[in-house]
Amino acid sequence: MDFPDLGLPLAGGGTVSRADLVGRPWIVYLSRHLGCSVCQRHLRHAVETKTAIRAAGADLLVVLPTSPGRAEAWQQSNNARDVKVIGDQDCVLYCALDIGRGTPRKLLLDPQSWREAARELLHGRFPTKHRGADGFQLGADMVLDAKGRIAFIHRPSTAADRVPVEQLLTYV
Repeated sequence: MDFPDLGLPLAGGGTVSRADLVGRPWIVYLSRHLGCSVCQRHLRHAVETKTAIRAAGADLLVVLPTSPGRAEAWQQSNNARDVKVIGDQDCVLYCALDIGRGTPRKLLLDPQSWREAARELLHGRFPTKHRGADGFQLGADMVLDAKGRIAFIHRPSTAADRVPVEQLLTYV
């Protein structure tokens, strides 16, 4: 399956299309809302391992369901200035990839998500609610091959159901 060719807005200006992603593999993280502490931990880990991602011949693309301006603020505050970050405020890519929305039961009653959220709180990282954020929008973990095709995609059902970078690198 080809990655959708949508011309999505980059943090800091400009757009990124499928053609911009051809030529090398990409680890792609579609995040839930910026207030999800479990998702933010997952994204921080991806950014922290960008050297390993690049050593494997791939690169990192982060997609946030927020405005390009908020995506840029996230990029600056998370040491991700050299990472492509998309602000997909209308969840166009999420819809094109059939990334669903979670149910209150799955998202609010998942024990693993609660454990991971508690771990974040213990480390002093508190969730913040962003106005207009869809708290039920799910994320996804994906690998694109060098031709812009989706080599692997994982559509989680809960906040904690994410694929670690190290496992995604096995698909590069």
